[in-house]
Amino acid sequence: MIASTSFLPGGIVCIVMRQEYLDYVAEYKGRLLPMLETLVSRGWVSWEEQSVVPCYSFGKNGMVFVLKLFKSGTLHQEIDLTNFT
Repeated sequence: MIASTSFLPGGIVCIVMRQEYLDYVAEYKGRLLPMLETLVSRGWVSWEEQSVVPCYSFGKNGMVFVLKLFKSGTLHQEIDLTNFT
């Protein structure tokens, strides 16, 4: 997950992973997508891309998430990233 990190407006965040991780990795399952949606709804970022990559790794599909940053600062100023359940 994203730690306490500072960002500048106009920056890009790119997350690439195997698609199956969204189903069984505890830190991602039911948490990653809601956290990203919260960042979008609070005006921190916008979705630039969300796509599936066939045969990304070991014959399994991957996911690509690309977000554009709008605000500067530290995410922990507005969002407690440890409580997404």
